[in-house]
This record gives sequence, C-alpha cells and structure tokens, in this order.
Amino acid sequence: MSLSRRHFGFAGFTAVAFAGLSLRARGEEAYRSEVTGYGPLRPDPAELLDLPEGFSYRVVSREGDLMDDGFHVPGNFDGMGCFAAGSGKVALVRNHELSPGDWSRAATKDAAALQDRLAGQPHFARAANGHVMPGGTT
Repeated sequence: MSLSRRHFGFAGFTAVAFAGLSLRARGEEAYRSEVTGYGPLRPDPAELLDLPEGFSYRVVSREGDLMDDGFHVPGNFDGMGCFAAGSGKVALVRNHELSPGDWSRAATKDAAALQDRLAGQPHFARAANGHVMPGGTT
C-alpha cells in the first residue's frame, strides 16, 4: 500500500499530537519537543498549540467565521502560503480540502444567496446541481 504525502503528514502529526496529549493527561507541566535547541513545550492554556518558551501564535480565523467578503471560512485547512501584497502587507492563501457533499463546511455553506453571488463566475468547479463545489483556497 502506498502512502500519500498528505496521509503521511497527517499520521505523523497525529502521532505527535497524541503523544503530547498523553503526557499532558499524566499531569506533566512540560514535555519534550521533537526539535532540539528550543526547550520543552509548554502547555497552551487555550489547548490549541503547545510551543516552547518565548514562542507565540495568533489565531487568524476559525472554520465558519465570516470573512470580509461575506463568505464563511471553509473547514479542513490543508496547507497555506504567504505572499507579498505591497505596502508592507502579506496575503495568506489557505487551501481547504473539502469533498463533494461537504456543503456545510464550504465558504457558501450552500446558502442560496451566497451561491447566487458566484453564479456568473466561470472559474469555480460545479456540482451536478450547479452549486459551486466546496474546497479551494481562501
């Protein structure tokens, strides 16, 4: 059986995540980082992302949040890239691996009004019912 890049990465991430969860469940304050030189990982009070001392993160958006274009942040974040956008700004482009039928996790949430806004846009793949397929990038 061959293992795709995505499944290999997911399996590795899952193993690391569960290793950390099992250590935290035992009540340990810190656990070993898999990368040397940064120190132990510190439990995140929000339980989103444990990081070494001195590191931080910021949540940009969550699945279902309303974006400034009126669409919803789709689910199943897969990968992302950051590109210069001029004037000291950057554009973060996120890929969303959604399957046909994942309508409730799509940017439109399959709402008629949001689907109608995309009616004349030729660059979206469409399902047999004419609705824009879930997935893609934001």
